[in-house]
Amino acid sequence: MRAPRATLACLPLAALALTLTLAGCDLPSSSRPSATPVPSPPASQSATRVPAEVIIVITGGIAGRSDMWTIAPDGSWRHTDPSGAKVKKTGKLTGEQLQELTSRVHSPALKAEFDLPGKPGTCPDGITMVLRSGPVSGVVPSCGVQGPMPRFGDLTSFVQRVTT
Repeated sequence: MRAPRATLACLPLAALALTLTLAGCDLPSSSRPSATPVPSPPASQSATRVPAEVIIVITGGIAGRSDMWTIAPDGSWRHTDPSGAKVKKTGKLTGEQLQELTSRVHSPALKAEFDLPGKPGTCPDGITMVLRSGPVSGVVPSCGVQGPMPRFGDLTSFVQRVTT
């Protein structure tokens, strides 16, 4: 059965009326586009923050070394004696330096180095090194460990280089 011509001619007008009617409906605020876009934090901001404070302590040796570096999540740092009382120098890492620090501190290879057993014996003039940063922490005893620790050596050299 065929529809009368008058009905077919009204379909486009009915569709247009329905569209205009729906366009006037108020959408819930969650599905309505915002008039002003909500800015997201810059990618560089989250990429240049260490999740926890980084503390490196190096003490001992024949000369009686006594240094501590404390680097905050925003990149500000202090180089002090191990008690923190005598401030030797302060500053702030660049975004690039902070990214490099974050990468080095959270390397699985660095964490594995702290699982190595210490060497037996006593070393009166040995150097003791400590790293604390959230879940990554460890101590290199004065006699060292049974195996190489290139990641920790690179980390301490990097921190000393960027804070001088």
